[in-house]
Amino acid sequence: MRENVKKEDNVELFHEVRAALMQEQNREVPERLLEKGECVYEQGKPAERIYLLLEGRIKIGSRSSETREIIKDILKPGAVFGEEVLAGLDHY
Repeated sequence: MRENVKKEDNVELFHEVRAALMQEQNREVPERLLEKGECVYEQGKPAERIYLLLEGRIKIGSRSSETREIIKDILKPGAVFGEEVLAGLDHY
């Protein structure tokens, strides 16, 4: 049976990863400054990196067959995304 769970009720699976990445931010970790609307990665592309959002917001979404944008989430500073890499997946 499939259960619907609110995001606020989900267990934070990557809490330890987020904490470690935030501690590492003071080390020489490459930062990438994005322009509004710029894509970080696309679904189906090779999964190469995990990301930590330091400031601003990032939309997580996809495009429908009509190229309409479907927003799944809006991430805030401290969010980790691209965790497909940690799960051993080859593609986002």
